Amino acid sequence: MTQIEECPKRMRNDGVIEDFCDGQLFKQHPLFSQDPCALQIIAYYDEVELCNPLGTHVKQHKLGIVFFTLGNIHPKFRSSLRAINLALCAAVPVIEKYGIDQILQPFLQDLTILATQGLSVTHDGTQKIYKGALLAFLADNLASNELGGFKLSFSFAFRFCRTCLVTTPSLASAYTDDVFEVRTTENHERHCALLNGPLCDHYSKTYGVNRRSSLLDLTNFNMFGGGLPHDAMHDVLEGVAPLEIKLLLVHCITAGFFTLDYYNTRLINFNYGYTESDKPIPITSKSLHSSSKSIRSSASQMLLLLRLLPFLVGDKIPEDDHYWECFLLLRQIVDIVVSPTVSEGLCVTLKCLVEKHHTLFVSLYGVDNYIPKLHFLVHYPAQILAVGPMVRTWTIRHEAKLNFFKQASHLANFKKVAFSLANRHQRWMCYEMASGNFLHTSLDCGPGSLPSLLKDEPADVQEAIHAIFPQISPDVYLSRPTWVRASGVLYKNNNAYVITGSDGLDPIFAHLDRIIVLGGNYVIFDVHLVTPPRFLIHELLDNNLFQNCH
Repeated sequence: MTQIEECPKRMRNDGVIEDFCDGQLFKQHPLFSQDPCALQIIAYYDEVELCNPLGTHVKQHKLGIVFFTLGNIHPKFRSSLRAINLALCAAVPVIEKYGIDQILQPFLQDLTILATQGLSVTHDGTQKIYKGALLAFLADNLASNELGGFKLSFSFAFRFCRTCLVTTPSLASAYTDDVFEVRTTENHERHCALLNGPLCDHYSKTYGVNRRSSLLDLTNFNMFGGGLPHDAMHDVLEGVAPLEIKLLLVHCITAGFFTLDYYNTRLINFNYGYTESDKPIPITSKSLHSSSKSIRSSASQMLLLLRLLPFLVGDKIPEDDHYWECFLLLRQIVDIVVSPTVSEGLCVTLKCLVEKHHTLFVSLYGVDNYIPKLHFLVHYPAQILAVGPMVRTWTIRHEAKLNFFKQASHLANFKKVAFSLANRHQRWMCYEMASGNFLHTSLDCGPGSLPSLLKDEPADVQEAIHAIFPQISPDVYLSRPTWVRASGVLYKNNNAYVITGSDGLDPIFAHLDRIIVLGGNYVIFDVHLVTPPRFLIHELLDNNLFQNCH
């Protein structure tokens, strides 16, 4: 309840966008604009294969799952798997037989009741009615198209994008969203109406529409303008980045800048540090020269490779190489895309970076390599303004929740598997909620000095702590662990952390000198700023530069 009531306090009006509540969709919403405490329902849909994908039971026990979470919850709690709730679960053969609209009907009916009648909640003896509405329906491209009634394959539609009406022949003709006619509820309704005529197949392919989605009838939900947002994880980390890195490596190896063995050796021997567990894997010559347009990698591995590639091979590439310049533009785009806080001005910068990158990409690699996911990046600036930073709408944490069903399926039989796994999941959620504040994340501390009283500390330490916590008791215990894990993030002594950027580009670091934990609940970081003497955009930062930082 506290999270819901405090949601309006998190809304910003200073041109900075941090969450859904800072976006235009929220501020112009017929319900949320009048009642900021209304329940913001963020849904997610995907399918999960429970059996061996190479086995004989493929798709037989595949499940379609809808999750939902509350956008009122602070993002640091919302990413917890305990905050992601199960709405419905059905076998894919059942979904294919009756259609996704029919399967969603119970969920959509509950949303309609929530939007019109509200939900009565009694808290601390006070009864209050909360209304709510579906704010966004997250999914990958295939699932989003299925939810919205669009074509399930880009190659089967003359107009494949669910945000605009770009045609396949004009895909690479422009790289800003200004020149494309956007889809709206009005023109989409006209396209759906044409499906009832004799030229149904023609109009279906022309406008990329299969059917009229039941989401169009949902109260206070706009399917366009952010309702079905693009997912940066699938578009960038599993689409654009693997493609461009493969093309870049082929160019560099062909040009003689380095060999594949040299790249793999640096990749294997690189010091990733304690924070990175999902490290990029070496690339074989067969995969590099295969017919596939991209290299195989998970989203987390690709994100790490994007960050570290300049450290691996940047010094081997000439400064005037346009292929490397194109990659650095992509890297700057990704920096903005994965940022949890984005200013309105930075959205303009992102728009310019996307246009410059796409123009250079096509001139270097040709139109044939310009995939639809590159086009989706064109809509990112407008989407950020509409529903907040891209990390609020990507599906990484929801896909992690799907692992629960994969693991639980090994403990259940496959008779009524959807019911069995849904029941097991709800029992687990009940256990988590009954354990107290299910959104609370405990503070984990590593080894360190023995606890001591604050009043026994040196005067300068007491003065510094009282400046932060004026009312703290002198009898509180404090310790100095070597590491702490707070809100899921691991912090260690003698490590540097990025805290801000000058003009959004040049990084400023904080070196963590020591960690102080007060009473087992509060953490103080004693740091000093570390500013690199120079910033090389070509190689990013040479490791030796850190030795002379001031």
